[in-house]
Amino acid sequence: MLFSLYPIIFQHHRGWNQGVGQLPLIGTVVGAFIGAFVILFDSRRQARKLKAGIVMKPEDRLPVASVGGVGFAACMFWLAWSGEYK
Repeated sequence: MLFSLYPIIFQHHRGWNQGVGQLPLIGTVVGAFIGAFVILFDSRRQARKLKAGIVMKPEDRLPVASVGGVGFAACMFWLAWSGEYK
């Protein structure tokens, strides 16, 4: 649903052409890369803990997921707020 909102907000609502209306998707790509790097470093950190003999619980991944969940909700609010800006 996220990707179907971009043309509605930026092409139909704001009147941007098709090429320029897809440029805001670059933010989604940048966010995906940032998230991938965060998960990569967190996975490496947890692998070091496992090698050290520390028993990991499923809840040990919760802080990263919590930040991602709050960040996603904040970004969706930001998109909706900026989409209605005149």
